[in-house]
Amino acid sequence: MENFKILVKWLIFYFLGIIFGKKFPHLIYFLCMIGFLTGFILRILKIYPGKHEPIYLDGVTFLISICVFFYYKYYKQIDIKYGLLLIFLLHILFNLFKIFVKFY
Repeated sequence: MENFKILVKWLIFYFLGIIFGKKFPHLIYFLCMIGFLTGFILRILKIYPGKHEPIYLDGVTFLISICVFFYYKYYKQIDIKYGLLLIFLLHILFNLFKIFVKFY
């Protein structure tokens, strides 16, 4: 049940990002980049207040978000729904996997 709540949280973040990112998508990408970097650092220091997830999940998501941010800024305009889906996809898939697959 906990993973389902987290999955719903990520979907809410995704849709709120789409709604508020229509005017300022570069700001949404920047906030994602800062948020995942903070989560990664807190997980390294073992003081992350949320649910335990693998440390590489936030690290890889930070790298994806920084790539999307700089690609959007310097090269081409990425539609916000595809950019956020690319950023949040690992967390969404991880929680779906945890819901449907039991670890013993």
